[in-house]
Amino acid sequence: MNQSTTVGSLMKALVLAQSEFPNIPKTKEVIVQTQKGSYVFKYAPLEDTIKLLRPVLTKHGLGFTQGADGDFIVTTVFHESGEWISHRMPLMDTSNPQQYGAQFTYRRRYSLKAALGIETDEDDADRSFTDDGKKRRITPNAGSADGVPQERRGWVERRASSIIDCFSANDPEEAHKVWQEVTVNEEKLYLWSFLDSKMRRELKARDKAKAEAH
Repeated sequence: MNQSTTVGSLMKALVLAQSEFPNIPKTKEVIVQTQKGSYVFKYAPLEDTIKLLRPVLTKHGLGFTQGADGDFIVTTVFHESGEWISHRMPLMDTSNPQQYGAQFTYRRRYSLKAALGIETDEDDADRSFTDDGKKRRITPNAGSADGVPQERRGWVERRASSIIDCFSANDPEEAHKVWQEVTVNEEKLYLWSFLDSKMRRELKARDKAKAEAH
């Protein structure tokens, strides 16, 4: 992350803004097909996120810009004092304009969340469909959460949701980065129980490749 020479006024304003940010509900649903059926996840669209955050940011003299810089999308949060911080997130290499547009919006959403330090409402857990088309809630394997303190389970579930989001956006590299954020064995087991076999295989392969590279 880059920043201006001083960021004191910006950080003070951002702390105040963060205390007033509303919950951002997941209002958009996407169904992802797999070999064993399908699952569905919800997320907060970028336009809804901006609509809810902008009044709070403006109240505290804050704003932001987003744009592409080579192979990165850059989100810059600025303050009326002239101070600023910027967050860079890599863009996936693709020659397909439609895929590029979709992943650009996806990256904007996650980059903005990272720059402002926000989380979307996690009350709506990911769901899946049974073979007969009936919707059911995805639940972890029995006993998988036993070793995870109650106060940590929400954090792990958010990591699982992020990984599923990344795979749905055809971005296994970013999914693996999120996976690596979880370092406690009991928490990894709990997260693992939310993923399908294809996701698990991809994460295992990337773990192996990283280990061999070192």
